[in-house]
Parts: sequence; structure tokens; C-alpha cells
Amino acid sequence: PASMTVSELQNADLTAKVISDGQVAENGKVNYTYKKKTFLCFSSKINGVPTEPGTYIQTAKAGGNYSCVSRTITVIADPQPAAEQPAA
Repeated sequence: PASMTVSELQNADLTAKVISDGQVAENGKVNYTYKKKTFLCFSSKINGVPTEPGTYIQTAKAGGNYSCVSRTITVIADPQPAAEQPAA
């Protein structure tokens, strides 16, 4: 999706799959890094999956002779519950 809420992101599958000869490599090791977009560029590296609203670059680097892939993840705040209406 173009964007996800914090809760949706926590339940999303953000993993990359290493595929060799059309098959998923069960022992394929992938390392992930996340960088948060600041005012002018992506520079603030964070540890683990983002938990705050913002725009992030996720880079997945596979071991061996494989390459890196990157994608942009936009995280928005979870909607706030509507205020309760007073009883009439």
C-alpha cells in the first residue's frame, strides 16, 4: 500500500525472500536497514522496524552473490477514536 498505520505496519510482512533458480532459498539470510526521511534527505538510520509515523527507506541485503533491494515505506499515525458524544 501507499501508506500504512503504525498498527498495520506491526502486522505487515516486511520480509524479503531469497530466490535461486525459481525456488525460495530456505537458508537465505537477509539483513535489513531502515533510514528515516529527514527534512531534505534520508539520513537517520534506525534499529528495527519503524514504530513512529514518517517516511522510511527499507533496504534488504541478501548474503552471498545476491543484491540489495530498497523500498519506501510511509507510516501514518493510527486514527484516534472518536470522542464520545454526551447523552442527550
